[in-house]
Amino acid sequence: MIDPKTIEEIKLKSDIVAVVGRYVALKKRGRNYLGLCPFHKEKTPSFTVSPEKSLFHCFGCGKSGNVFAFIREMEQVDFVQAVRILGEQCGVAIEEIKNERYEQNEILYQINAEAALFFARQLAQNPEAQAYLQTRGLTPEVVQAFELGFAPDSWSALYDHLKSKFNPARVEEAGLLVKKDNGEYYDRFRKRLMFPIKNYQGKAIAFSGRIIDGSSAAKYMNSPETPIFSKGHNLYGLHLAKKQIAAQKQAVLVEGQMDVVACHAAGFSNTVASLGTAFTSSQARLLTRYSNNVVIAYDKDEAGLNATDKTIEVLAALNFQIRVLDLPAKDPDEMIKQHGAAALQAALAGAGDYVQYLLRRSLAKYDLHDRLQKSRAAQDCLRIIRNLGDRVLESEYIKWLSRQIGVGPEILHESQKSSIMPNFGKGVYVSRKYVPAPKDKYTKAEESLITAMLSDVELRRSFFAQFQPADLAEQWQGVLRYLQQNEFTDDKLIEQLEQDSAQQPELSALKETLSACLLTQTDRRLDGAACLRLLTERKKEELRQRLRGELAEAESAGEETKAAGLLQELQQLR
Repeated sequence: MIDPKTIEEIKLKSDIVAVVGRYVALKKRGRNYLGLCPFHKEKTPSFTVSPEKSLFHCFGCGKSGNVFAFIREMEQVDFVQAVRILGEQCGVAIEEIKNERYEQNEILYQINAEAALFFARQLAQNPEAQAYLQTRGLTPEVVQAFELGFAPDSWSALYDHLKSKFNPARVEEAGLLVKKDNGEYYDRFRKRLMFPIKNYQGKAIAFSGRIIDGSSAAKYMNSPETPIFSKGHNLYGLHLAKKQIAAQKQAVLVEGQMDVVACHAAGFSNTVASLGTAFTSSQARLLTRYSNNVVIAYDKDEAGLNATDKTIEVLAALNFQIRVLDLPAKDPDEMIKQHGAAALQAALAGAGDYVQYLLRRSLAKYDLHDRLQKSRAAQDCLRIIRNLGDRVLESEYIKWLSRQIGVGPEILHESQKSSIMPNFGKGVYVSRKYVPAPKDKYTKAEESLITAMLSDVELRRSFFAQFQPADLAEQWQGVLRYLQQNEFTDDKLIEQLEQDSAQQPELSALKETLSACLLTQTDRRLDGAACLRLLTERKKEELRQRLRGELAEAESAGEETKAAGLLQELQQLR
């Protein structure tokens, strides 16, 4: 890792306005600078740079952070590489230091790298594995690009190879060996085509093994979770696909490793896969570094369709642009084999949006020739459309639905209104999206208190002496948990989050929230202590209400001792 003193020196010498100005035309507006966001298309500038806070934030797409975060996003590199780029620009030599966790993880990376080389040599020597590659149409170039390998049909081949170089206990920790009750070890992977799983930096962090015969064993076997591998935080093939995802402004998401390999071999180098688990919000946030435009190309069996539904839910919650591929084959791999790469290219170009996919899925459950079933189908589809929260899109999809089921759009519009508001006609319906509830004084106090605490450690201590994160609104609880564990302030807090989010992508959203809060500090004066007093008084009032209720119940039940105790508590609160 890079010496924190070196990072601090580079940050101090890197004027964020000058760095951002190399990529974005900025104009001074008050204390800040404003420009068109480089991370999404916009006509009205919403990209703000604060020289006081050394932060940037886009109020359109949410991208935010310090000068290192900006270089990460623009150059599509990790934190360490961003530090190196800026260090070179400002003439600071990079010094690295090592800690115990770093050393331990490095050993695991070395074990995986050595195992990958061993599996690759075994693949080259095994006729059965070579024959399997030919049946799957995998060329030597593809095998080399993905560093595919083969685990021999042996209980100890890998163990015997690694035992002279590494402690078996560490090899077990890397997920490559299994320990018996008697203390002996055996190889986890046997007679499988091996896919090294790499993080976005290109380091081998785990393996996935696929059977190559018709045995009854599980089709795929993945490494267990380790200190350097978490299935829900990584995507297979991302280290090879990230540049093309950024260049094409689109990612293709498939189910399995073989689909990724086949797609890359056919020229679709922006393809990645989740790792034998449900697609997670952490994986989605990992994709946002490169694009927020995704085409889902999962298998067409029932499991694949259900996985598509769940993935849509995750991506939609993070405002991705989502399309779903409709294939005349089981999966992209078979599509390429049966119809060729040109057919897959055409299918990708014509992929329908996710709303249309969900509507088709819903209609397929009903017999539209039956009047009652047609009515139920219409209501199911209208529920999907209603959740869009966009009146223009709602109107467009109602027209589409009208054509599919043969019911006039005016009838569907009326049906939708009556299902939203039974007394429709007595007032005008407006989507809640466009009528946000006004913030009450406590909501404003929570927001202002959080913002003030970002710069004031003593205020944090006063808060946590009286409150728990769960005492405030849910939207702030993640922020509060992070503040509870850290005493960094202002830009140093964002810098720490920037480093932490490299290992924990789920923290990216937290970084965006805190960056936006810090930028608002320059727009208004905050009295954190006054906000804390107001929230403390609210907490006391809530306690008074609860005690009054308990007191009334105790008096009704004739529990005089309990009532006296509750009354005493109430008097102490006054």
